[in-house]
Amino acid sequence: MDKNIKGYDSPNALWRKVEYSRPNNIGISIMFIILVLMMSHSLYGESLHKEYNPNQKMVIISKTVIDTIKANLIFKEKYEPIILEKYKKGIEKKEKIDSLYLNTPSKVKTPEEKKLLQQAYMTYSKAYLPELATKFRVPLPKPIIIPFHTRVKMYTKDGIELTDRNLKKGKITKEVKEYLKYYSIFLEDSLKDEQSRIKLGWCEWLKKEEIPYKIIQESILNPNYRGLNYNRSSVLDESEYAGLIRGWEFLDSSTGTFRKDTYPQEINYLVYNEIPTYKVFGKTNSVRKVYDNNGNLKYISGLNRSISIEELEDIKRIVYLEDYKNNKHNIKSQSHKTLQFLEKSLSTPNEVTNIKYKKRNLLLKSAMVMDSYIKVAAFNPVLSENYAKVLKSSDKMKKMQEEAKKIDVVGLRYIEQLEEDHKNDFEYVYQIDRLSDTSFRVVYLNAQTLTPSYCAVVLYYTGDKPYTTKFSTKLVPMPSDIPTVIIK
Repeated sequence: MDKNIKGYDSPNALWRKVEYSRPNNIGISIMFIILVLMMSHSLYGESLHKEYNPNQKMVIISKTVIDTIKANLIFKEKYEPIILEKYKKGIEKKEKIDSLYLNTPSKVKTPEEKKLLQQAYMTYSKAYLPELATKFRVPLPKPIIIPFHTRVKMYTKDGIELTDRNLKKGKITKEVKEYLKYYSIFLEDSLKDEQSRIKLGWCEWLKKEEIPYKIIQESILNPNYRGLNYNRSSVLDESEYAGLIRGWEFLDSSTGTFRKDTYPQEINYLVYNEIPTYKVFGKTNSVRKVYDNNGNLKYISGLNRSISIEELEDIKRIVYLEDYKNNKHNIKSQSHKTLQFLEKSLSTPNEVTNIKYKKRNLLLKSAMVMDSYIKVAAFNPVLSENYAKVLKSSDKMKKMQEEAKKIDVVGLRYIEQLEEDHKNDFEYVYQIDRLSDTSFRVVYLNAQTLTPSYCAVVLYYTGDKPYTTKFSTKLVPMPSDIPTVIIK
């Protein structure tokens, strides 16, 4: 059966309801109009948002504008007369079918009328006997109710042969009347669809190459402009990516060959045809590191807000170090021990993060020990006293006490105060630019004033061993061409 038809084929059913679904030509036409009106120059040349420079406030786009007056004129001159003539013939055809069905003559007389009976039969066969009408492409009309006994008769071999003989003779039997009724509904639906399509005019009938248009250029606000997306780190990372990896796009577009070395050290890496003498570490869409055959760093694919956490945190450290050197909050008046602690903590990469981790770890361990003490005390006061004595002399407690001595309380509070002082300064990583194959410039944005707060350079270099990487950070003057923020 036709895939568009759903029916109830139970032999006990008295009636069979036929449902179908016809293509919605009007819906397709309206969608075509929308697509045409939304056409941009990208149909004739690429224009991708991800290629827009995030530092550029305005961008030029190309739009396609349709000359509707000219398009309508083409339709009226080329298509409308033919369409209306076809529509008129369709009306005449339906009127003839209706007259044969309603007047119910016993037999048709002219070859034209016999042809109409044949067309009605073929349309009906498409819906109910598709295996007999595979050569015909006839759309289906509205649902109708067909008596069960008629359906059964039409599916028998004798019934089909009898119908064929009646059609050839031009006889209008009860079965043929069903065809005429069905065909009349089919023609009525077709005429309604045609009438709706005629109302749509040029946008329904003109071919794509016939539509008159012109391309205009327009200046619009760049959707990638960082001043619009200052608080959307993922958007900034994506819009900056093309600029950061320019010249090395093959790392994304090409498939590298996996290699493994076991001597002098065991390493896994990728080799690309574009750089056959280099070894690439890292997965696609992550930060890739490229080394030569001696393990020297040659290229870093980018600096990412969500991945390069350690580097971005280190920029904060060197700002805190500047505050310390400038005696912010009169810190130099503190004890020699506190100053030594701050000198070491603020001069060593990752040390501030390590200190905060040690403090949290120490607090966690203390809480666990205290919880154990409380449980013992609740169980037996005598045991609790003995437990406290043992605890004081235990290796665990001694180690905790040693760790606590390493953290200068005053110095730690000073670092925490600096973090609070600069909380707004480091809210947004506003801009990341490539300076060289292994260095980047980072600009932070103050969350309160929405103006640039600090600018630093991150430089990557080969570590102590081949195929390893270290980095350094330093503050640099703020560039004068930083894009301004647009408040929505």
